[in-house]
Amino acid sequence: RNGYDVDGVCLVVGLTTPMKWTVLITVCVPRAIIGLVLLFLGYQWLASSASFADMTLNAMALEFVKNIDEILYDSVLPRQLKQDIADTNVFKIEERKTKKDLDAAEWKAYRRTGLWVIVMIVGLVGFSICVQTVLPFDLTELNNHC
Repeated sequence: RNGYDVDGVCLVVGLTTPMKWTVLITVCVPRAIIGLVLLFLGYQWLASSASFADMTLNAMALEFVKNIDEILYDSVLPRQLKQDIADTNVFKIEERKTKKDLDAAEWKAYRRTGLWVIVMIVGLVGFSICVQTVLPFDLTELNNHC
């Protein structure tokens, strides 16, 4: 086969080890670094907002910065190239699963989601206590200035 199914959709069945490393180094690692930097700077930026209206505007601006790659993708790439990318599917052959396997996978996803919620809460509290320098630890100190 030439990598296409009957409808002309490109199927990626496997990648060589050098290609996997190339994708990891050129795509995944930079995206993770950018995401972590945006997370840290976004925490600081939103924590420094003087009012709720400023925080709302800053959150909208942060969302724009976070999605700039998607905006550029939609506006710069030609329609045919976007269609070719949309028609490319990474194909993974999986064995048939029983209802018990599906239920176990669903509960695993619930546990993973709960863990992420806990990690985000701990991260936010840890950031606000240990890292952020905008607000004082004791917020009653602001009463003298407000």
